[in-house]
Amino acid sequence: MMPLRVVQISDCHLLADPDADFRGCSPDRNLQRVVDQLRQEPIDLVVATGDISQDASKASYRRFYRYLSRLQCPVYCLPGNHDDAALLHRCLNRRPLFTLSASRQRDWLLCFMDSTVAGQVGGHCSAESLAALAKVLRRFSSTPTMLCLHHPLIPCGSRWLDEGLNVDNPDAVFELLASHEQVQTVVWGHIHQDFFARRQGVDCWATPSTAMQFACQSNEFALADERPGYRRLCLYADGRTDSELVRVNV
Repeated sequence: MMPLRVVQISDCHLLADPDADFRGCSPDRNLQRVVDQLRQEPIDLVVATGDISQDASKASYRRFYRYLSRLQCPVYCLPGNHDDAALLHRCLNRRPLFTLSASRQRDWLLCFMDSTVAGQVGGHCSAESLAALAKVLRRFSSTPTMLCLHHPLIPCGSRWLDEGLNVDNPDAVFELLASHEQVQTVVWGHIHQDFFARRQGVDCWATPSTAMQFACQSNEFALADERPGYRRLCLYADGRTDSELVRVNV
């Protein structure tokens, strides 16, 4: 059987002005190039892991909806620390875009956790969100599961990111995952770079931004001369995940 073909995009940082520059790039142009390339690929769904907007403007969310709806497949959207979660939900929770907490897709369950804290750059997984995740995992205890959120659960090796900008209670998340072994894969954004690690037998992935990239292994904030990108994920019925990073010419 064909795997479930998922694409992860992240950190689009759209602004109210579609012609505005953001740290040396055009977020709108870059995202449109990503979408143009994705339209040539066989994909089943897209996961957007936060910072869809840089300025939390209604105009930026409306353009994101217009760009991504061209793909004609489900697009599941999470807020990041730059987003207004309530406004994002109002603007993006209409087909083919969704702002759900979970979705059953063929042989897999996709769970979406809001790790944002109002007014803060770093993340936190609240007791309420952990309880909601535990409830759905109990219900689908035999279904391979991918968890999606904005903030990282483990350090990426860049001091300025790892010191206070990740989820501040990752042990609570991994304690929950340890009792629900069907969670095979976790994906996040926020760090604007390619990343992979395994913890407790779980594959953990991050993806580059569709806008601009952060330098890897950097003690201080620094940008990288890397192209925008996205992550392909093939989710197989037996719980395996294959992944490939794709860069886009702009």
